[in-house]
Parts: sequence; structure tokens; C-alpha cells
Amino acid sequence: MIVLLSILTYYASQVLLAHYINGDQFYYNNFYLALKQAPLARVMELQLVHTGSAEPLYGYISWLFANMGFEKNTYIALTNVLFTVVVGLALKKSGAEPIVFLLLATNFYFVVLLTSAERLKFAYICFALVFALPAKTRIVFALIAPLFHFQMLVNYASLFLGRLAELRAKDLKKKSTLLPLTTLTIIAAFSAKYVVDSFGDPIFDKFEHYSSIQIFTLDDISKVIGLIIVSLALGVRFSILFAYMFPIAVGVVILGPERVNMIGFVTVLLVAAKVDKLMNPIFLILLSYFSFKTIGFVGNILTHGNGFV
Repeated sequence: MIVLLSILTYYASQVLLAHYINGDQFYYNNFYLALKQAPLARVMELQLVHTGSAEPLYGYISWLFANMGFEKNTYIALTNVLFTVVVGLALKKSGAEPIVFLLLATNFYFVVLLTSAERLKFAYICFALVFALPAKTRIVFALIAPLFHFQMLVNYASLFLGRLAELRAKDLKKKSTLLPLTTLTIIAAFSAKYVVDSFGDPIFDKFEHYSSIQIFTLDDISKVIGLIIVSLALGVRFSILFAYMFPIAVGVVILGPERVNMIGFVTVLLVAAKVDKLMNPIFLILLSYFSFKTIGFVGNILTHGNGFV
């Protein structure tokens, strides 16, 4: 199943990316062209100018492929194959049935990552590796992921608060629990300081930009509430779900739903896997809904050169 869907992902990516020339892809394509023959020292400058972003690893990997002679669409199609493989391995490790992988591979948010959200896709490759690889290697990829897209920090805040809510008071007194939790908190604090010190200005500039154009409506937060309702149907306590979803709800209010609801979906996916409810009928209905939503997105790409119109 993983091999077959990976092959299909490559060819589907080539078709969709050939048509996706507007929206965010207009800026990403121009950035990739600018990287060809550009000195390595100018990568961050060019990335900021063309995409308004400052995450370093995306730019440097793109520079490497551009100067190795790869066409942009081939480069992204290959990374899409990698993304499909690592997601498949992570699901396999969680014990998911093939139907879950099939529905996820046709999921609206999955296709958005394959086509439009390039930087975030790289971050989620690392994030999926956290769940696909042995425990000893997880911290490495967890630390790398935000260097592809700082939005991953919202994911981490959600998982951290959710995990904290799951712990009972007596668990916090155990050395086996307290030591990893303290270590994780220290790593998170130093990582956050590094990100703010190194990339603070462009982050706050983007924050102000999205805040200024975002008009908050109750419909925005209703999507998060819908995900919470699905999770409650899976048997997860509301207090725990509130902890998981609180950073996401704050992100929706500030940055808007399209940018943050993907994190909410990923959180529900992780919760469903954790409580062994990936085959729950309600969760399968949710997956089917997002697969159906993909049809309109793909149609927009083929018709308008942009999935979001």
C-alpha cells in the first residue's frame, strides 16, 4: 500500500504542480528560480524577499536541489513521495488499517501539503518521522521540524498541554515522569529563545500581517469545536481535549482558520491513534469528509491554477 500510494503521489504531484502556478506557488516558483546559481550566503535574503519567511532549512535544501539541476516540480514531487512514505510508516507503526492510510493520502490537508504549503510539508515530514522511527531518534527530528516552519510550535504547544492534562498528580511525583517532563520543558524554553533571538523580526512581521488581515468570525472557531466533538465521540475526556485544543483555538483567532485548522486535524488524528480509535466510524466519516473536500481543491488547481480561490 505504501509503495503504490507513493508512486501515485509522484505522478499526481507532477500533474497538479504543473497547473499550480498562482497563489503561494507563484512566489515559491520565483524563489526556486532565484536560487539557481545564487551563492549560498544569499539564500536567507532571497527567501525573505520572495516568500516572506525565515525558516532556514527550507531555503538551504531548496538551494541544494536547484543547484543540482532539479526542476522545481520534480524536486517537490520527490519530497511528496518521502512525505507519503513516512506518514505511511508512522500509521503502520500505530497499527492503522490500510483504509485509514488511503483516506489520509486523499485528505484535503494532505493534498494542500503536497501542492501549496511547501515549507509546512517539510516540517510535517520531520514530525511524522518522530512517530515512525525509534524513540532515541525522535528528539532530533522534533527539534528540526520548526526550522522548516515555525507553525510547528503550535503543534508542540498543543501536544505538551494535552500530555500534561493526561497526567495525574501522583504521576508528576514519579521520577520516570518528572524527569522527562522537566527535560522537555527546558529544551522547549531554550528552543523558543533561539527561535525568537534568531528569527524574531520576520516572525513578528508575519504575525502582524496575518493579524491585520484576519477578520475573526464564530464560524472560524466552530471548525475547532467540530473537531473537539469528534474527539469526544472517541471517548476522550473534555478536560484533556480542552488542553490539546486551547493553543489551536488561540491560533485560529489570531492567524485564521485555514492556517491553523490543519493543526487541529493532525491533533485529532494523533489522539485517535493514541486511544486506538482510528477505525471508529465517526473518525472514518471525518476522514471521508476531508477526502471529499479534496475534489473541489483539485478542481480549482486545474481550472484556476490555485487551490484557494
